[in-house]
Amino acid sequence: MHDTLVDRLARLAPWWVLLQVACWPWRGVAEAVLSMGALLGFGLMWAVRFRGALRVLSHEAWALTTILFCGYWLPQALSIPLALDPANTAIETAKDLRYLPFLWLAAMAVSTVRGARTVGIGLAALVALWTADGLAQAATGLSLGGPAVADRLSGIFGADNLKLGLVLATLSPFALFPAAKRGVLPWLAVAGALGVVILLAGARAAWISFALALVVTGLRHWGWKRAGIGLLAGGLLTVIVASTSDFLGPRVERTLEALQMKEEGVDFALSGRLVLWQTTGRIILDHPLTGVGTDNFQRAYKAYAAPDDQFVEWGRAGAFHAHQIVLEVLAETGVVGLVLWLAAVDRARRLREHQRALAIALLELLRAWFAPPSTLAGLADVEGLQHLRDAAAKGQGVLLLTGHLMHTELATRFVAEALGAPVGGVVRRYHRHPCLERLLDAARTRRLGPTVGKFDARGMARHLRQGGRLVYSADQDFREGHVFVPFFGVPAATFAGTPQLVRTGRAVVRFLSMARGADGRYRVRIADPGLDARLDDPAGFAAHYMAVLEAAVQEAPDQYLWVHRRFKTRPPGEASPYAR
Repeated sequence: MHDTLVDRLARLAPWWVLLQVACWPWRGVAEAVLSMGALLGFGLMWAVRFRGALRVLSHEAWALTTILFCGYWLPQALSIPLALDPANTAIETAKDLRYLPFLWLAAMAVSTVRGARTVGIGLAALVALWTADGLAQAATGLSLGGPAVADRLSGIFGADNLKLGLVLATLSPFALFPAAKRGVLPWLAVAGALGVVILLAGARAAWISFALALVVTGLRHWGWKRAGIGLLAGGLLTVIVASTSDFLGPRVERTLEALQMKEEGVDFALSGRLVLWQTTGRIILDHPLTGVGTDNFQRAYKAYAAPDDQFVEWGRAGAFHAHQIVLEVLAETGVVGLVLWLAAVDRARRLREHQRALAIALLELLRAWFAPPSTLAGLADVEGLQHLRDAAAKGQGVLLLTGHLMHTELATRFVAEALGAPVGGVVRRYHRHPCLERLLDAARTRRLGPTVGKFDARGMARHLRQGGRLVYSADQDFREGHVFVPFFGVPAATFAGTPQLVRTGRAVVRFLSMARGADGRYRVRIADPGLDARLDDPAGFAAHYMAVLEAAVQEAPDQYLWVHRRFKTRPPGEASPYAR
């Protein structure tokens, strides 16, 4: 009963996210929907994830959303003690806690193929509706949000909420990508309709964002030539609209004022933001560490503004925000906030890169097992084959140490085909699943070489004594016989029996590393890191091996299999970092 209810509630996630986006034109309603969605997200996580299950949200998605939130929220909390109004900042910081469970809910919404498709189609439909409404306002002066202001389209958002252009530019990929899949003409039609509304909405940040969306979708589907033709057509459309529109003309003229490189012209082009940024700069200089506190910008602005500042003239309360994200972060949360914010963005970027690399690696695994040699020809540069040839000439086997790098099996195949001889591997056996074991072993031995189970020490030694080559990812422990050595500064349990294996097999040790480049080609390298000299010192061997592996991982951090929980086993008394 409990599981059924959880599953039903989880299926609401895509629809709840769509409802929240659909309510953006009405801020109060959108806030209410967000708060209720946060309660739903927290309830699902409490019922499922926090009790040890991953059914509604993967570990990677949970980590990504939580990192993003912490980068946004922690600076707010740290700004409370030195804020201009600590009570106000504390209240706002507490209110913003609701964004974390809503982010979990959003991640749940796209965690399945069905959910992601629902969200994608729904957002495309909203973009279409709001675009049509904007076009109607351009033609008649009226929309679902009422009449437009004098020089900008406002659409369904209304004349007192000029966010139409930014919202459509942000959501435009959800309409552009499906259109691009159907051909150039559908893409041009969608881009043209969106472009007219975004241009007439007048937000220059939206113009830039939409241009980038056009470039990305165009290049992804058709390359430089055809995308260039489409962008040229978009440029001509812009010129035509600019020359004939009462909305866009004044906006373009204002932007061109900046080309005069005079302070007055730049400030006019920026709609008075130059003065705004100068005042913000004074706020930052006086509160550099943790800023004036969240939601205190307006209060601080009035105190630091010049007497003739347009944002405080005629009894105004001051500017609401800095109109520039970095300046606003610095003003409200200081250098501490900016550093944490940038760190969170970087961590989220790295995690996203890792997820992408993992997906590619899973596909490349099939390539390693089943692709014909002609398909892989020319995809890899293999360095250091002479190490294997020299050992073969002496009748020695080679233990090719590596780690849980994502493309190990594909690299093994590249080495085998470049060498013209089989290269075996140490693998995990699935004795409880004999059908799966036969399938995997047949795939590996057909394209790579013989396999040996990771607990079969005698089989490994025998293979090496016969002059064979074995690829071995030894960056793990077997719950016994391990030592703790540093790996990225963290003590990591590492199998200490590898030197004995090498001595028994009368083999030499070499290191195998690999990395996939942005162009889809692989660099595979076989090197002698000097591990043979450490065979009489198991702990020293393990420490040296981890240092060599760490250097290899640093070349492509996203391509290490971090999900294999390298730091699960801890020294006595130390908690596991994976415990929940």
